[in-house]
Amino acid sequence: MKKSIRKFVAFFCCAVFFLMGVGSVFAEPAANRTLENASAQENTSIRNRKKIAFICLDGTARVTPRMRNLWQRQVRQAYPRARYEFIEDPQVIQNGRDVIFANGGVDGTVDPIVLSQVADKTGADVVALMVIRTMEEYYVESFFLGFDDGPEMYLRVITGADLYLYKKDGDKYRKKKLRKVETTDVALAVSPYIEIRNAMSDLARSFEGLPLI
Repeated sequence: MKKSIRKFVAFFCCAVFFLMGVGSVFAEPAANRTLENASAQENTSIRNRKKIAFICLDGTARVTPRMRNLWQRQVRQAYPRARYEFIEDPQVIQNGRDVIFANGGVDGTVDPIVLSQVADKTGADVVALMVIRTMEEYYVESFFLGFDDGPEMYLRVITGADLYLYKKDGDKYRKKKLRKVETTDVALAVSPYIEIRNAMSDLARSFEGLPLI
């Protein structure tokens, strides 16, 4: 009787191990197919992303890569990474610049037809153009003397920028001309690149019907 029980237990264990092995054989290909399908969908999504040509023309010689990246992120607010990507090829962006300067440059307003040509030349679905004209900050003295330590000091901030967005879908176009001169207490002053950041954020979000922040 004991031998029969041992044989039954041994047979049962062998059956369990056999079924586990068979299950893993079938489960592994299924898991691989799931991963392959997910990877294929992700690759398709990346290939189908629309393109953004972000062009920043600096007329001040004061724009740093950090400022440029900050401004570019404001455009990103309206165009999520899942559906849009920035064109990274500098030669393609230069081609867009060339179109602008071949059509009168940026001394005046850049017309939507020019930005449409930029979109065609760069293969972009959206064109974001920033023309930075003025970014100045300097101290000025108050006309009135302070009670203890002489005239109070203020900071004068002068900001000038032309901001544009163009979208091929619907031939949408919007511009914003930022011109601001402010003299205020140093602690309350807002630097020009922050003023431009805020203006670009408002333009991008309103352009796509999003609430301002």
